Amino acid sequence: MAMAKGKRATQHGQNLVEAAITLPLVFLVLMGIFDLSRAVYYQSVIANAAREGARAGTMNDGNTPLVQATAQALMVGLNPTPVPTVVWSTGVSVTVTIPYRMQIVTPMISAAIGGRNYLDLTGKSTMRLEE
Repeated sequence: MAMAKGKRATQHGQNLVEAAITLPLVFLVLMGIFDLSRAVYYQSVIANAAREGARAGTMNDGNTPLVQATAQALMVGLNPTPVPTVVWSTGVSVTVTIPYRMQIVTPMISAAIGGRNYLDLTGKSTMRLEE
């Protein structure tokens, strides 16, 4: 019986060591998933804002303030400071470009992309003017 007790005690110690090794890795993977999910969401929001801004511009002869206001109104969930919106109208079409710099939370992801703690995202849309 004494041998069984000792064997059981080492198994508990082994479980503790395994948990101590795997929990930080699981946490790191979850944080990476969190960052990736944020990047996908932000890219979707930026692309939609650029598309809707270009659409508003096509209906109003490329009115830059209106395009910028439309794009800003649709950037829900991004940093509350105004995101620069570049509008370029040729008289035939309107192009809206929205650059955004997303801050990365997970250190391993920033190491994987060259040591930066940010990711540059861009939404761009071009539409022909309505006649």
